[in-house]
Amino acid sequence: MLPGGLHAAVLPMKDDPVHWSALGDALENAVEHEATAHGAGFDHSSFGKVIEAVKSDEIQAWFLLAAWDVCRPKIVGAAVEFPTVLTHWDGQDFQHHHAIYQEDTVLPIGMLRELAKERPAGKFFPPDIGLGEFFEQERIKQRMQGNNPPLGRVGEYSAHNAKIIKIMKQSGVRLGGEADGAVFELDGAVPRNFDRWHVPVRTEGLFHDKNSPIPLPHVFLVNWDSADNKQRIAASFTKGISTFTGKTVVRVQVTSNGNLPSPQALQGVMASILAAGQEEASRREWGAPAYHPRPSPIISIHGTKRELWASAIASNKAELFIPRATFAPIFGHPAPIMRIHALGEPEIITALNAELPRRILGNHPMLATDQRFSQMVGRQALCANLQGRCSDRLLAVG
Repeated sequence: MLPGGLHAAVLPMKDDPVHWSALGDALENAVEHEATAHGAGFDHSSFGKVIEAVKSDEIQAWFLLAAWDVCRPKIVGAAVEFPTVLTHWDGQDFQHHHAIYQEDTVLPIGMLRELAKERPAGKFFPPDIGLGEFFEQERIKQRMQGNNPPLGRVGEYSAHNAKIIKIMKQSGVRLGGEADGAVFELDGAVPRNFDRWHVPVRTEGLFHDKNSPIPLPHVFLVNWDSADNKQRIAASFTKGISTFTGKTVVRVQVTSNGNLPSPQALQGVMASILAAGQEEASRREWGAPAYHPRPSPIISIHGTKRELWASAIASNKAELFIPRATFAPIFGHPAPIMRIHALGEPEIITALNAELPRRILGNHPMLATDQRFSQMVGRQALCANLQGRCSDRLLAVG
């Protein structure tokens, strides 16, 4: 219970029928509310893909529930997140850490108004912490109690969204500006003018740790080093999803060692990194429709005509339940749309800005954010709980 008498809790959406029936519609309504607030479109017919991604644990959905003593709990907020990577240069090499990408955080004002109407006499909303901040802090606390606590999280924001900006500032989130935090979008091939000087890059997998036998399926790296190894850039590519459209989106995070080539050469390096990322995403079939081979009739060598017809009819019946897109393309699938962040890298931002369009949501350009949980401001008990829990969770490169 929070000061003032309000009961609040944060609940992850779990893989069971009760959660699908009780929370699926609430999540869809919350995401639609966010799309409307941004002036963006929302595809109801594709939201089932979002639910399927939650079921398969590719993304995670969270809910904020609140109630007074005399009322049943109400869902007053929702959030969608998925696993990604935070990279930093330690002076010698790039270090890659478990992290969270924050796709959506929604607290619809209508839900909060209903909660306010039910407030009993003598009760009040907590004066020292807003529900939005509580929602953020509690999700982090639950994340930190898991087996692979993340170092922090990344995301994007719109400069017109004053409420979310206030919440992020209360939690110590680093907010990118136009010069050092612009987000770019790549839909289709890398522009030819951008890719005039192709340079060699390395595509590498990431592992939970050095003993893991299988690379992580949702993320990979593309690295570039100069000939003398003094100039270095690392880019992580993470498979995500647009909750507005249900389409796969690749999130790209770019980090340098602070020593970069000339502006023209840097454009060639970034073009080569993005082209290699598209090639790997296509190879991994990110965003590709599911391949369903059509079954062939099974007929014994000496089968009678009756057996032959029975087998053919059974095969045709099975074909009725198979999607029409059943043929795998010979040359691979096109890479999904990419959204590129380079927070704190103004020279890379300038290089990308030369040829790539900005990421626009509704009518607003988006800006990048990141957050180290160990540097959070806010409730001291939470900060103390985070210390030492997220500094050594490195991902292995291979």
